[in-house]
Amino acid sequence: LAQASLASVAVPRHCRTVSHSLHGDPHHPPLAMAPADDAAPPAVAEEEMDEASRISYLRQRGVEIEFPEDRVAASKAKAEAKDAASAGSAAPAAKVETFSFTYVPADVNEPVKVLTAEVGTCDVLKDLLAPTFASDENMDADTVSRETAGRLKNMMISANAGGGHIKAPSAEEVQRQAAGGVTEAYPLSRYPSSGEGQCVRMYIDEVGALRGRPRNKRAEDLATGAGLTGLSIHGDAYIGRCRRSHAAGERNMDFGREELSASSAWAQEARAEHTRQAVEEGHGSDEHLAKGDEGAFAWTQTDVDLEVRLRSAVPEGSNAKKRIGVSYGKGDKVIVKVDGNNVLELAPLFAKVVPDDCSWSIDKDDIVLTLTKAEERAWTELLLPGGAK
Repeated sequence: LAQASLASVAVPRHCRTVSHSLHGDPHHPPLAMAPADDAAPPAVAEEEMDEASRISYLRQRGVEIEFPEDRVAASKAKAEAKDAASAGSAAPAAKVETFSFTYVPADVNEPVKVLTAEVGTCDVLKDLLAPTFASDENMDADTVSRETAGRLKNMMISANAGGGHIKAPSAEEVQRQAAGGVTEAYPLSRYPSSGEGQCVRMYIDEVGALRGRPRNKRAEDLATGAGLTGLSIHGDAYIGRCRRSHAAGERNMDFGREELSASSAWAQEARAEHTRQAVEEGHGSDEHLAKGDEGAFAWTQTDVDLEVRLRSAVPEGSNAKKRIGVSYGKGDKVIVKVDGNNVLELAPLFAKVVPDDCSWSIDKDDIVLTLTKAEERAWTELLLPGGAK
């Protein structure tokens, strides 16, 4: 018992005794408890004690006895005390406000998805999506020249008006600046003239065309449905909505999958507004299609093909058609010969044509070329910058 008093003893309910020393043993007779002091009661034989008496007897003498239910109760009390302390000290979690936007992959075999992000104090998508457009791929110099031609042309017109000069960026420079990803937030619908209200934006890779990304037909169809024709969108696209007020500034709000339809309310309103603006400014439906007149020849285009008219090029005399030869290279050039001599050479073309689908004819004194584009899109120029005529 002197040793037992120093230990914690677990006693299951079904046990009749706590220690072997309390059992009757044929070799060791039952022990009597010696009085701890003069005031202690006399020893009592084991046979005269029931289980409760034995336990009480041991506990009075410092023996720690623990039952399974005692451990469960102690554990429960400890957990409740911990929860109460946590409830008193922990601050309530702040509610996070989120918004939804849609992901429209360039690959038509991939499904459109609805994504969510946390609302900020401005339009957060432009910075949030930039890393998704990051790439360390090398850019093709001809592709960069082709895709920057339109913007560069408009910038040069403005610069010339102010007496300035603009140099086309190299593929290496564009690649360096766009390596970390650059997002263009293209407005499909704009804020009202008051500056307050809602708008819908398409977030795309600003240099997707320069990287040679595939065309995104679903995104282009959405833009057309909103009244924006002639857009060439390369790579994946994300569609989101923003709301702006003078008091709260600009914040993102929900844009769902069902709103990708051209029949949705926002698209119909945008289409009506873009049509109204085009009429007011005198723009036609083919305003985005460039054309040119170089004196010896002129050219026009649709989204599908081009027409090049070579003036007064038909040779005099008989068998004129047999004396004319036209070749298209690998789809990157056009050469017209009369009697074996070059009368027109266009190289390199702004983009590729399909040689087998191209044709030519004679219209009075003119040779008329019909060139089928390899990709349905507007050409900014007939030739890439630096091309020979």
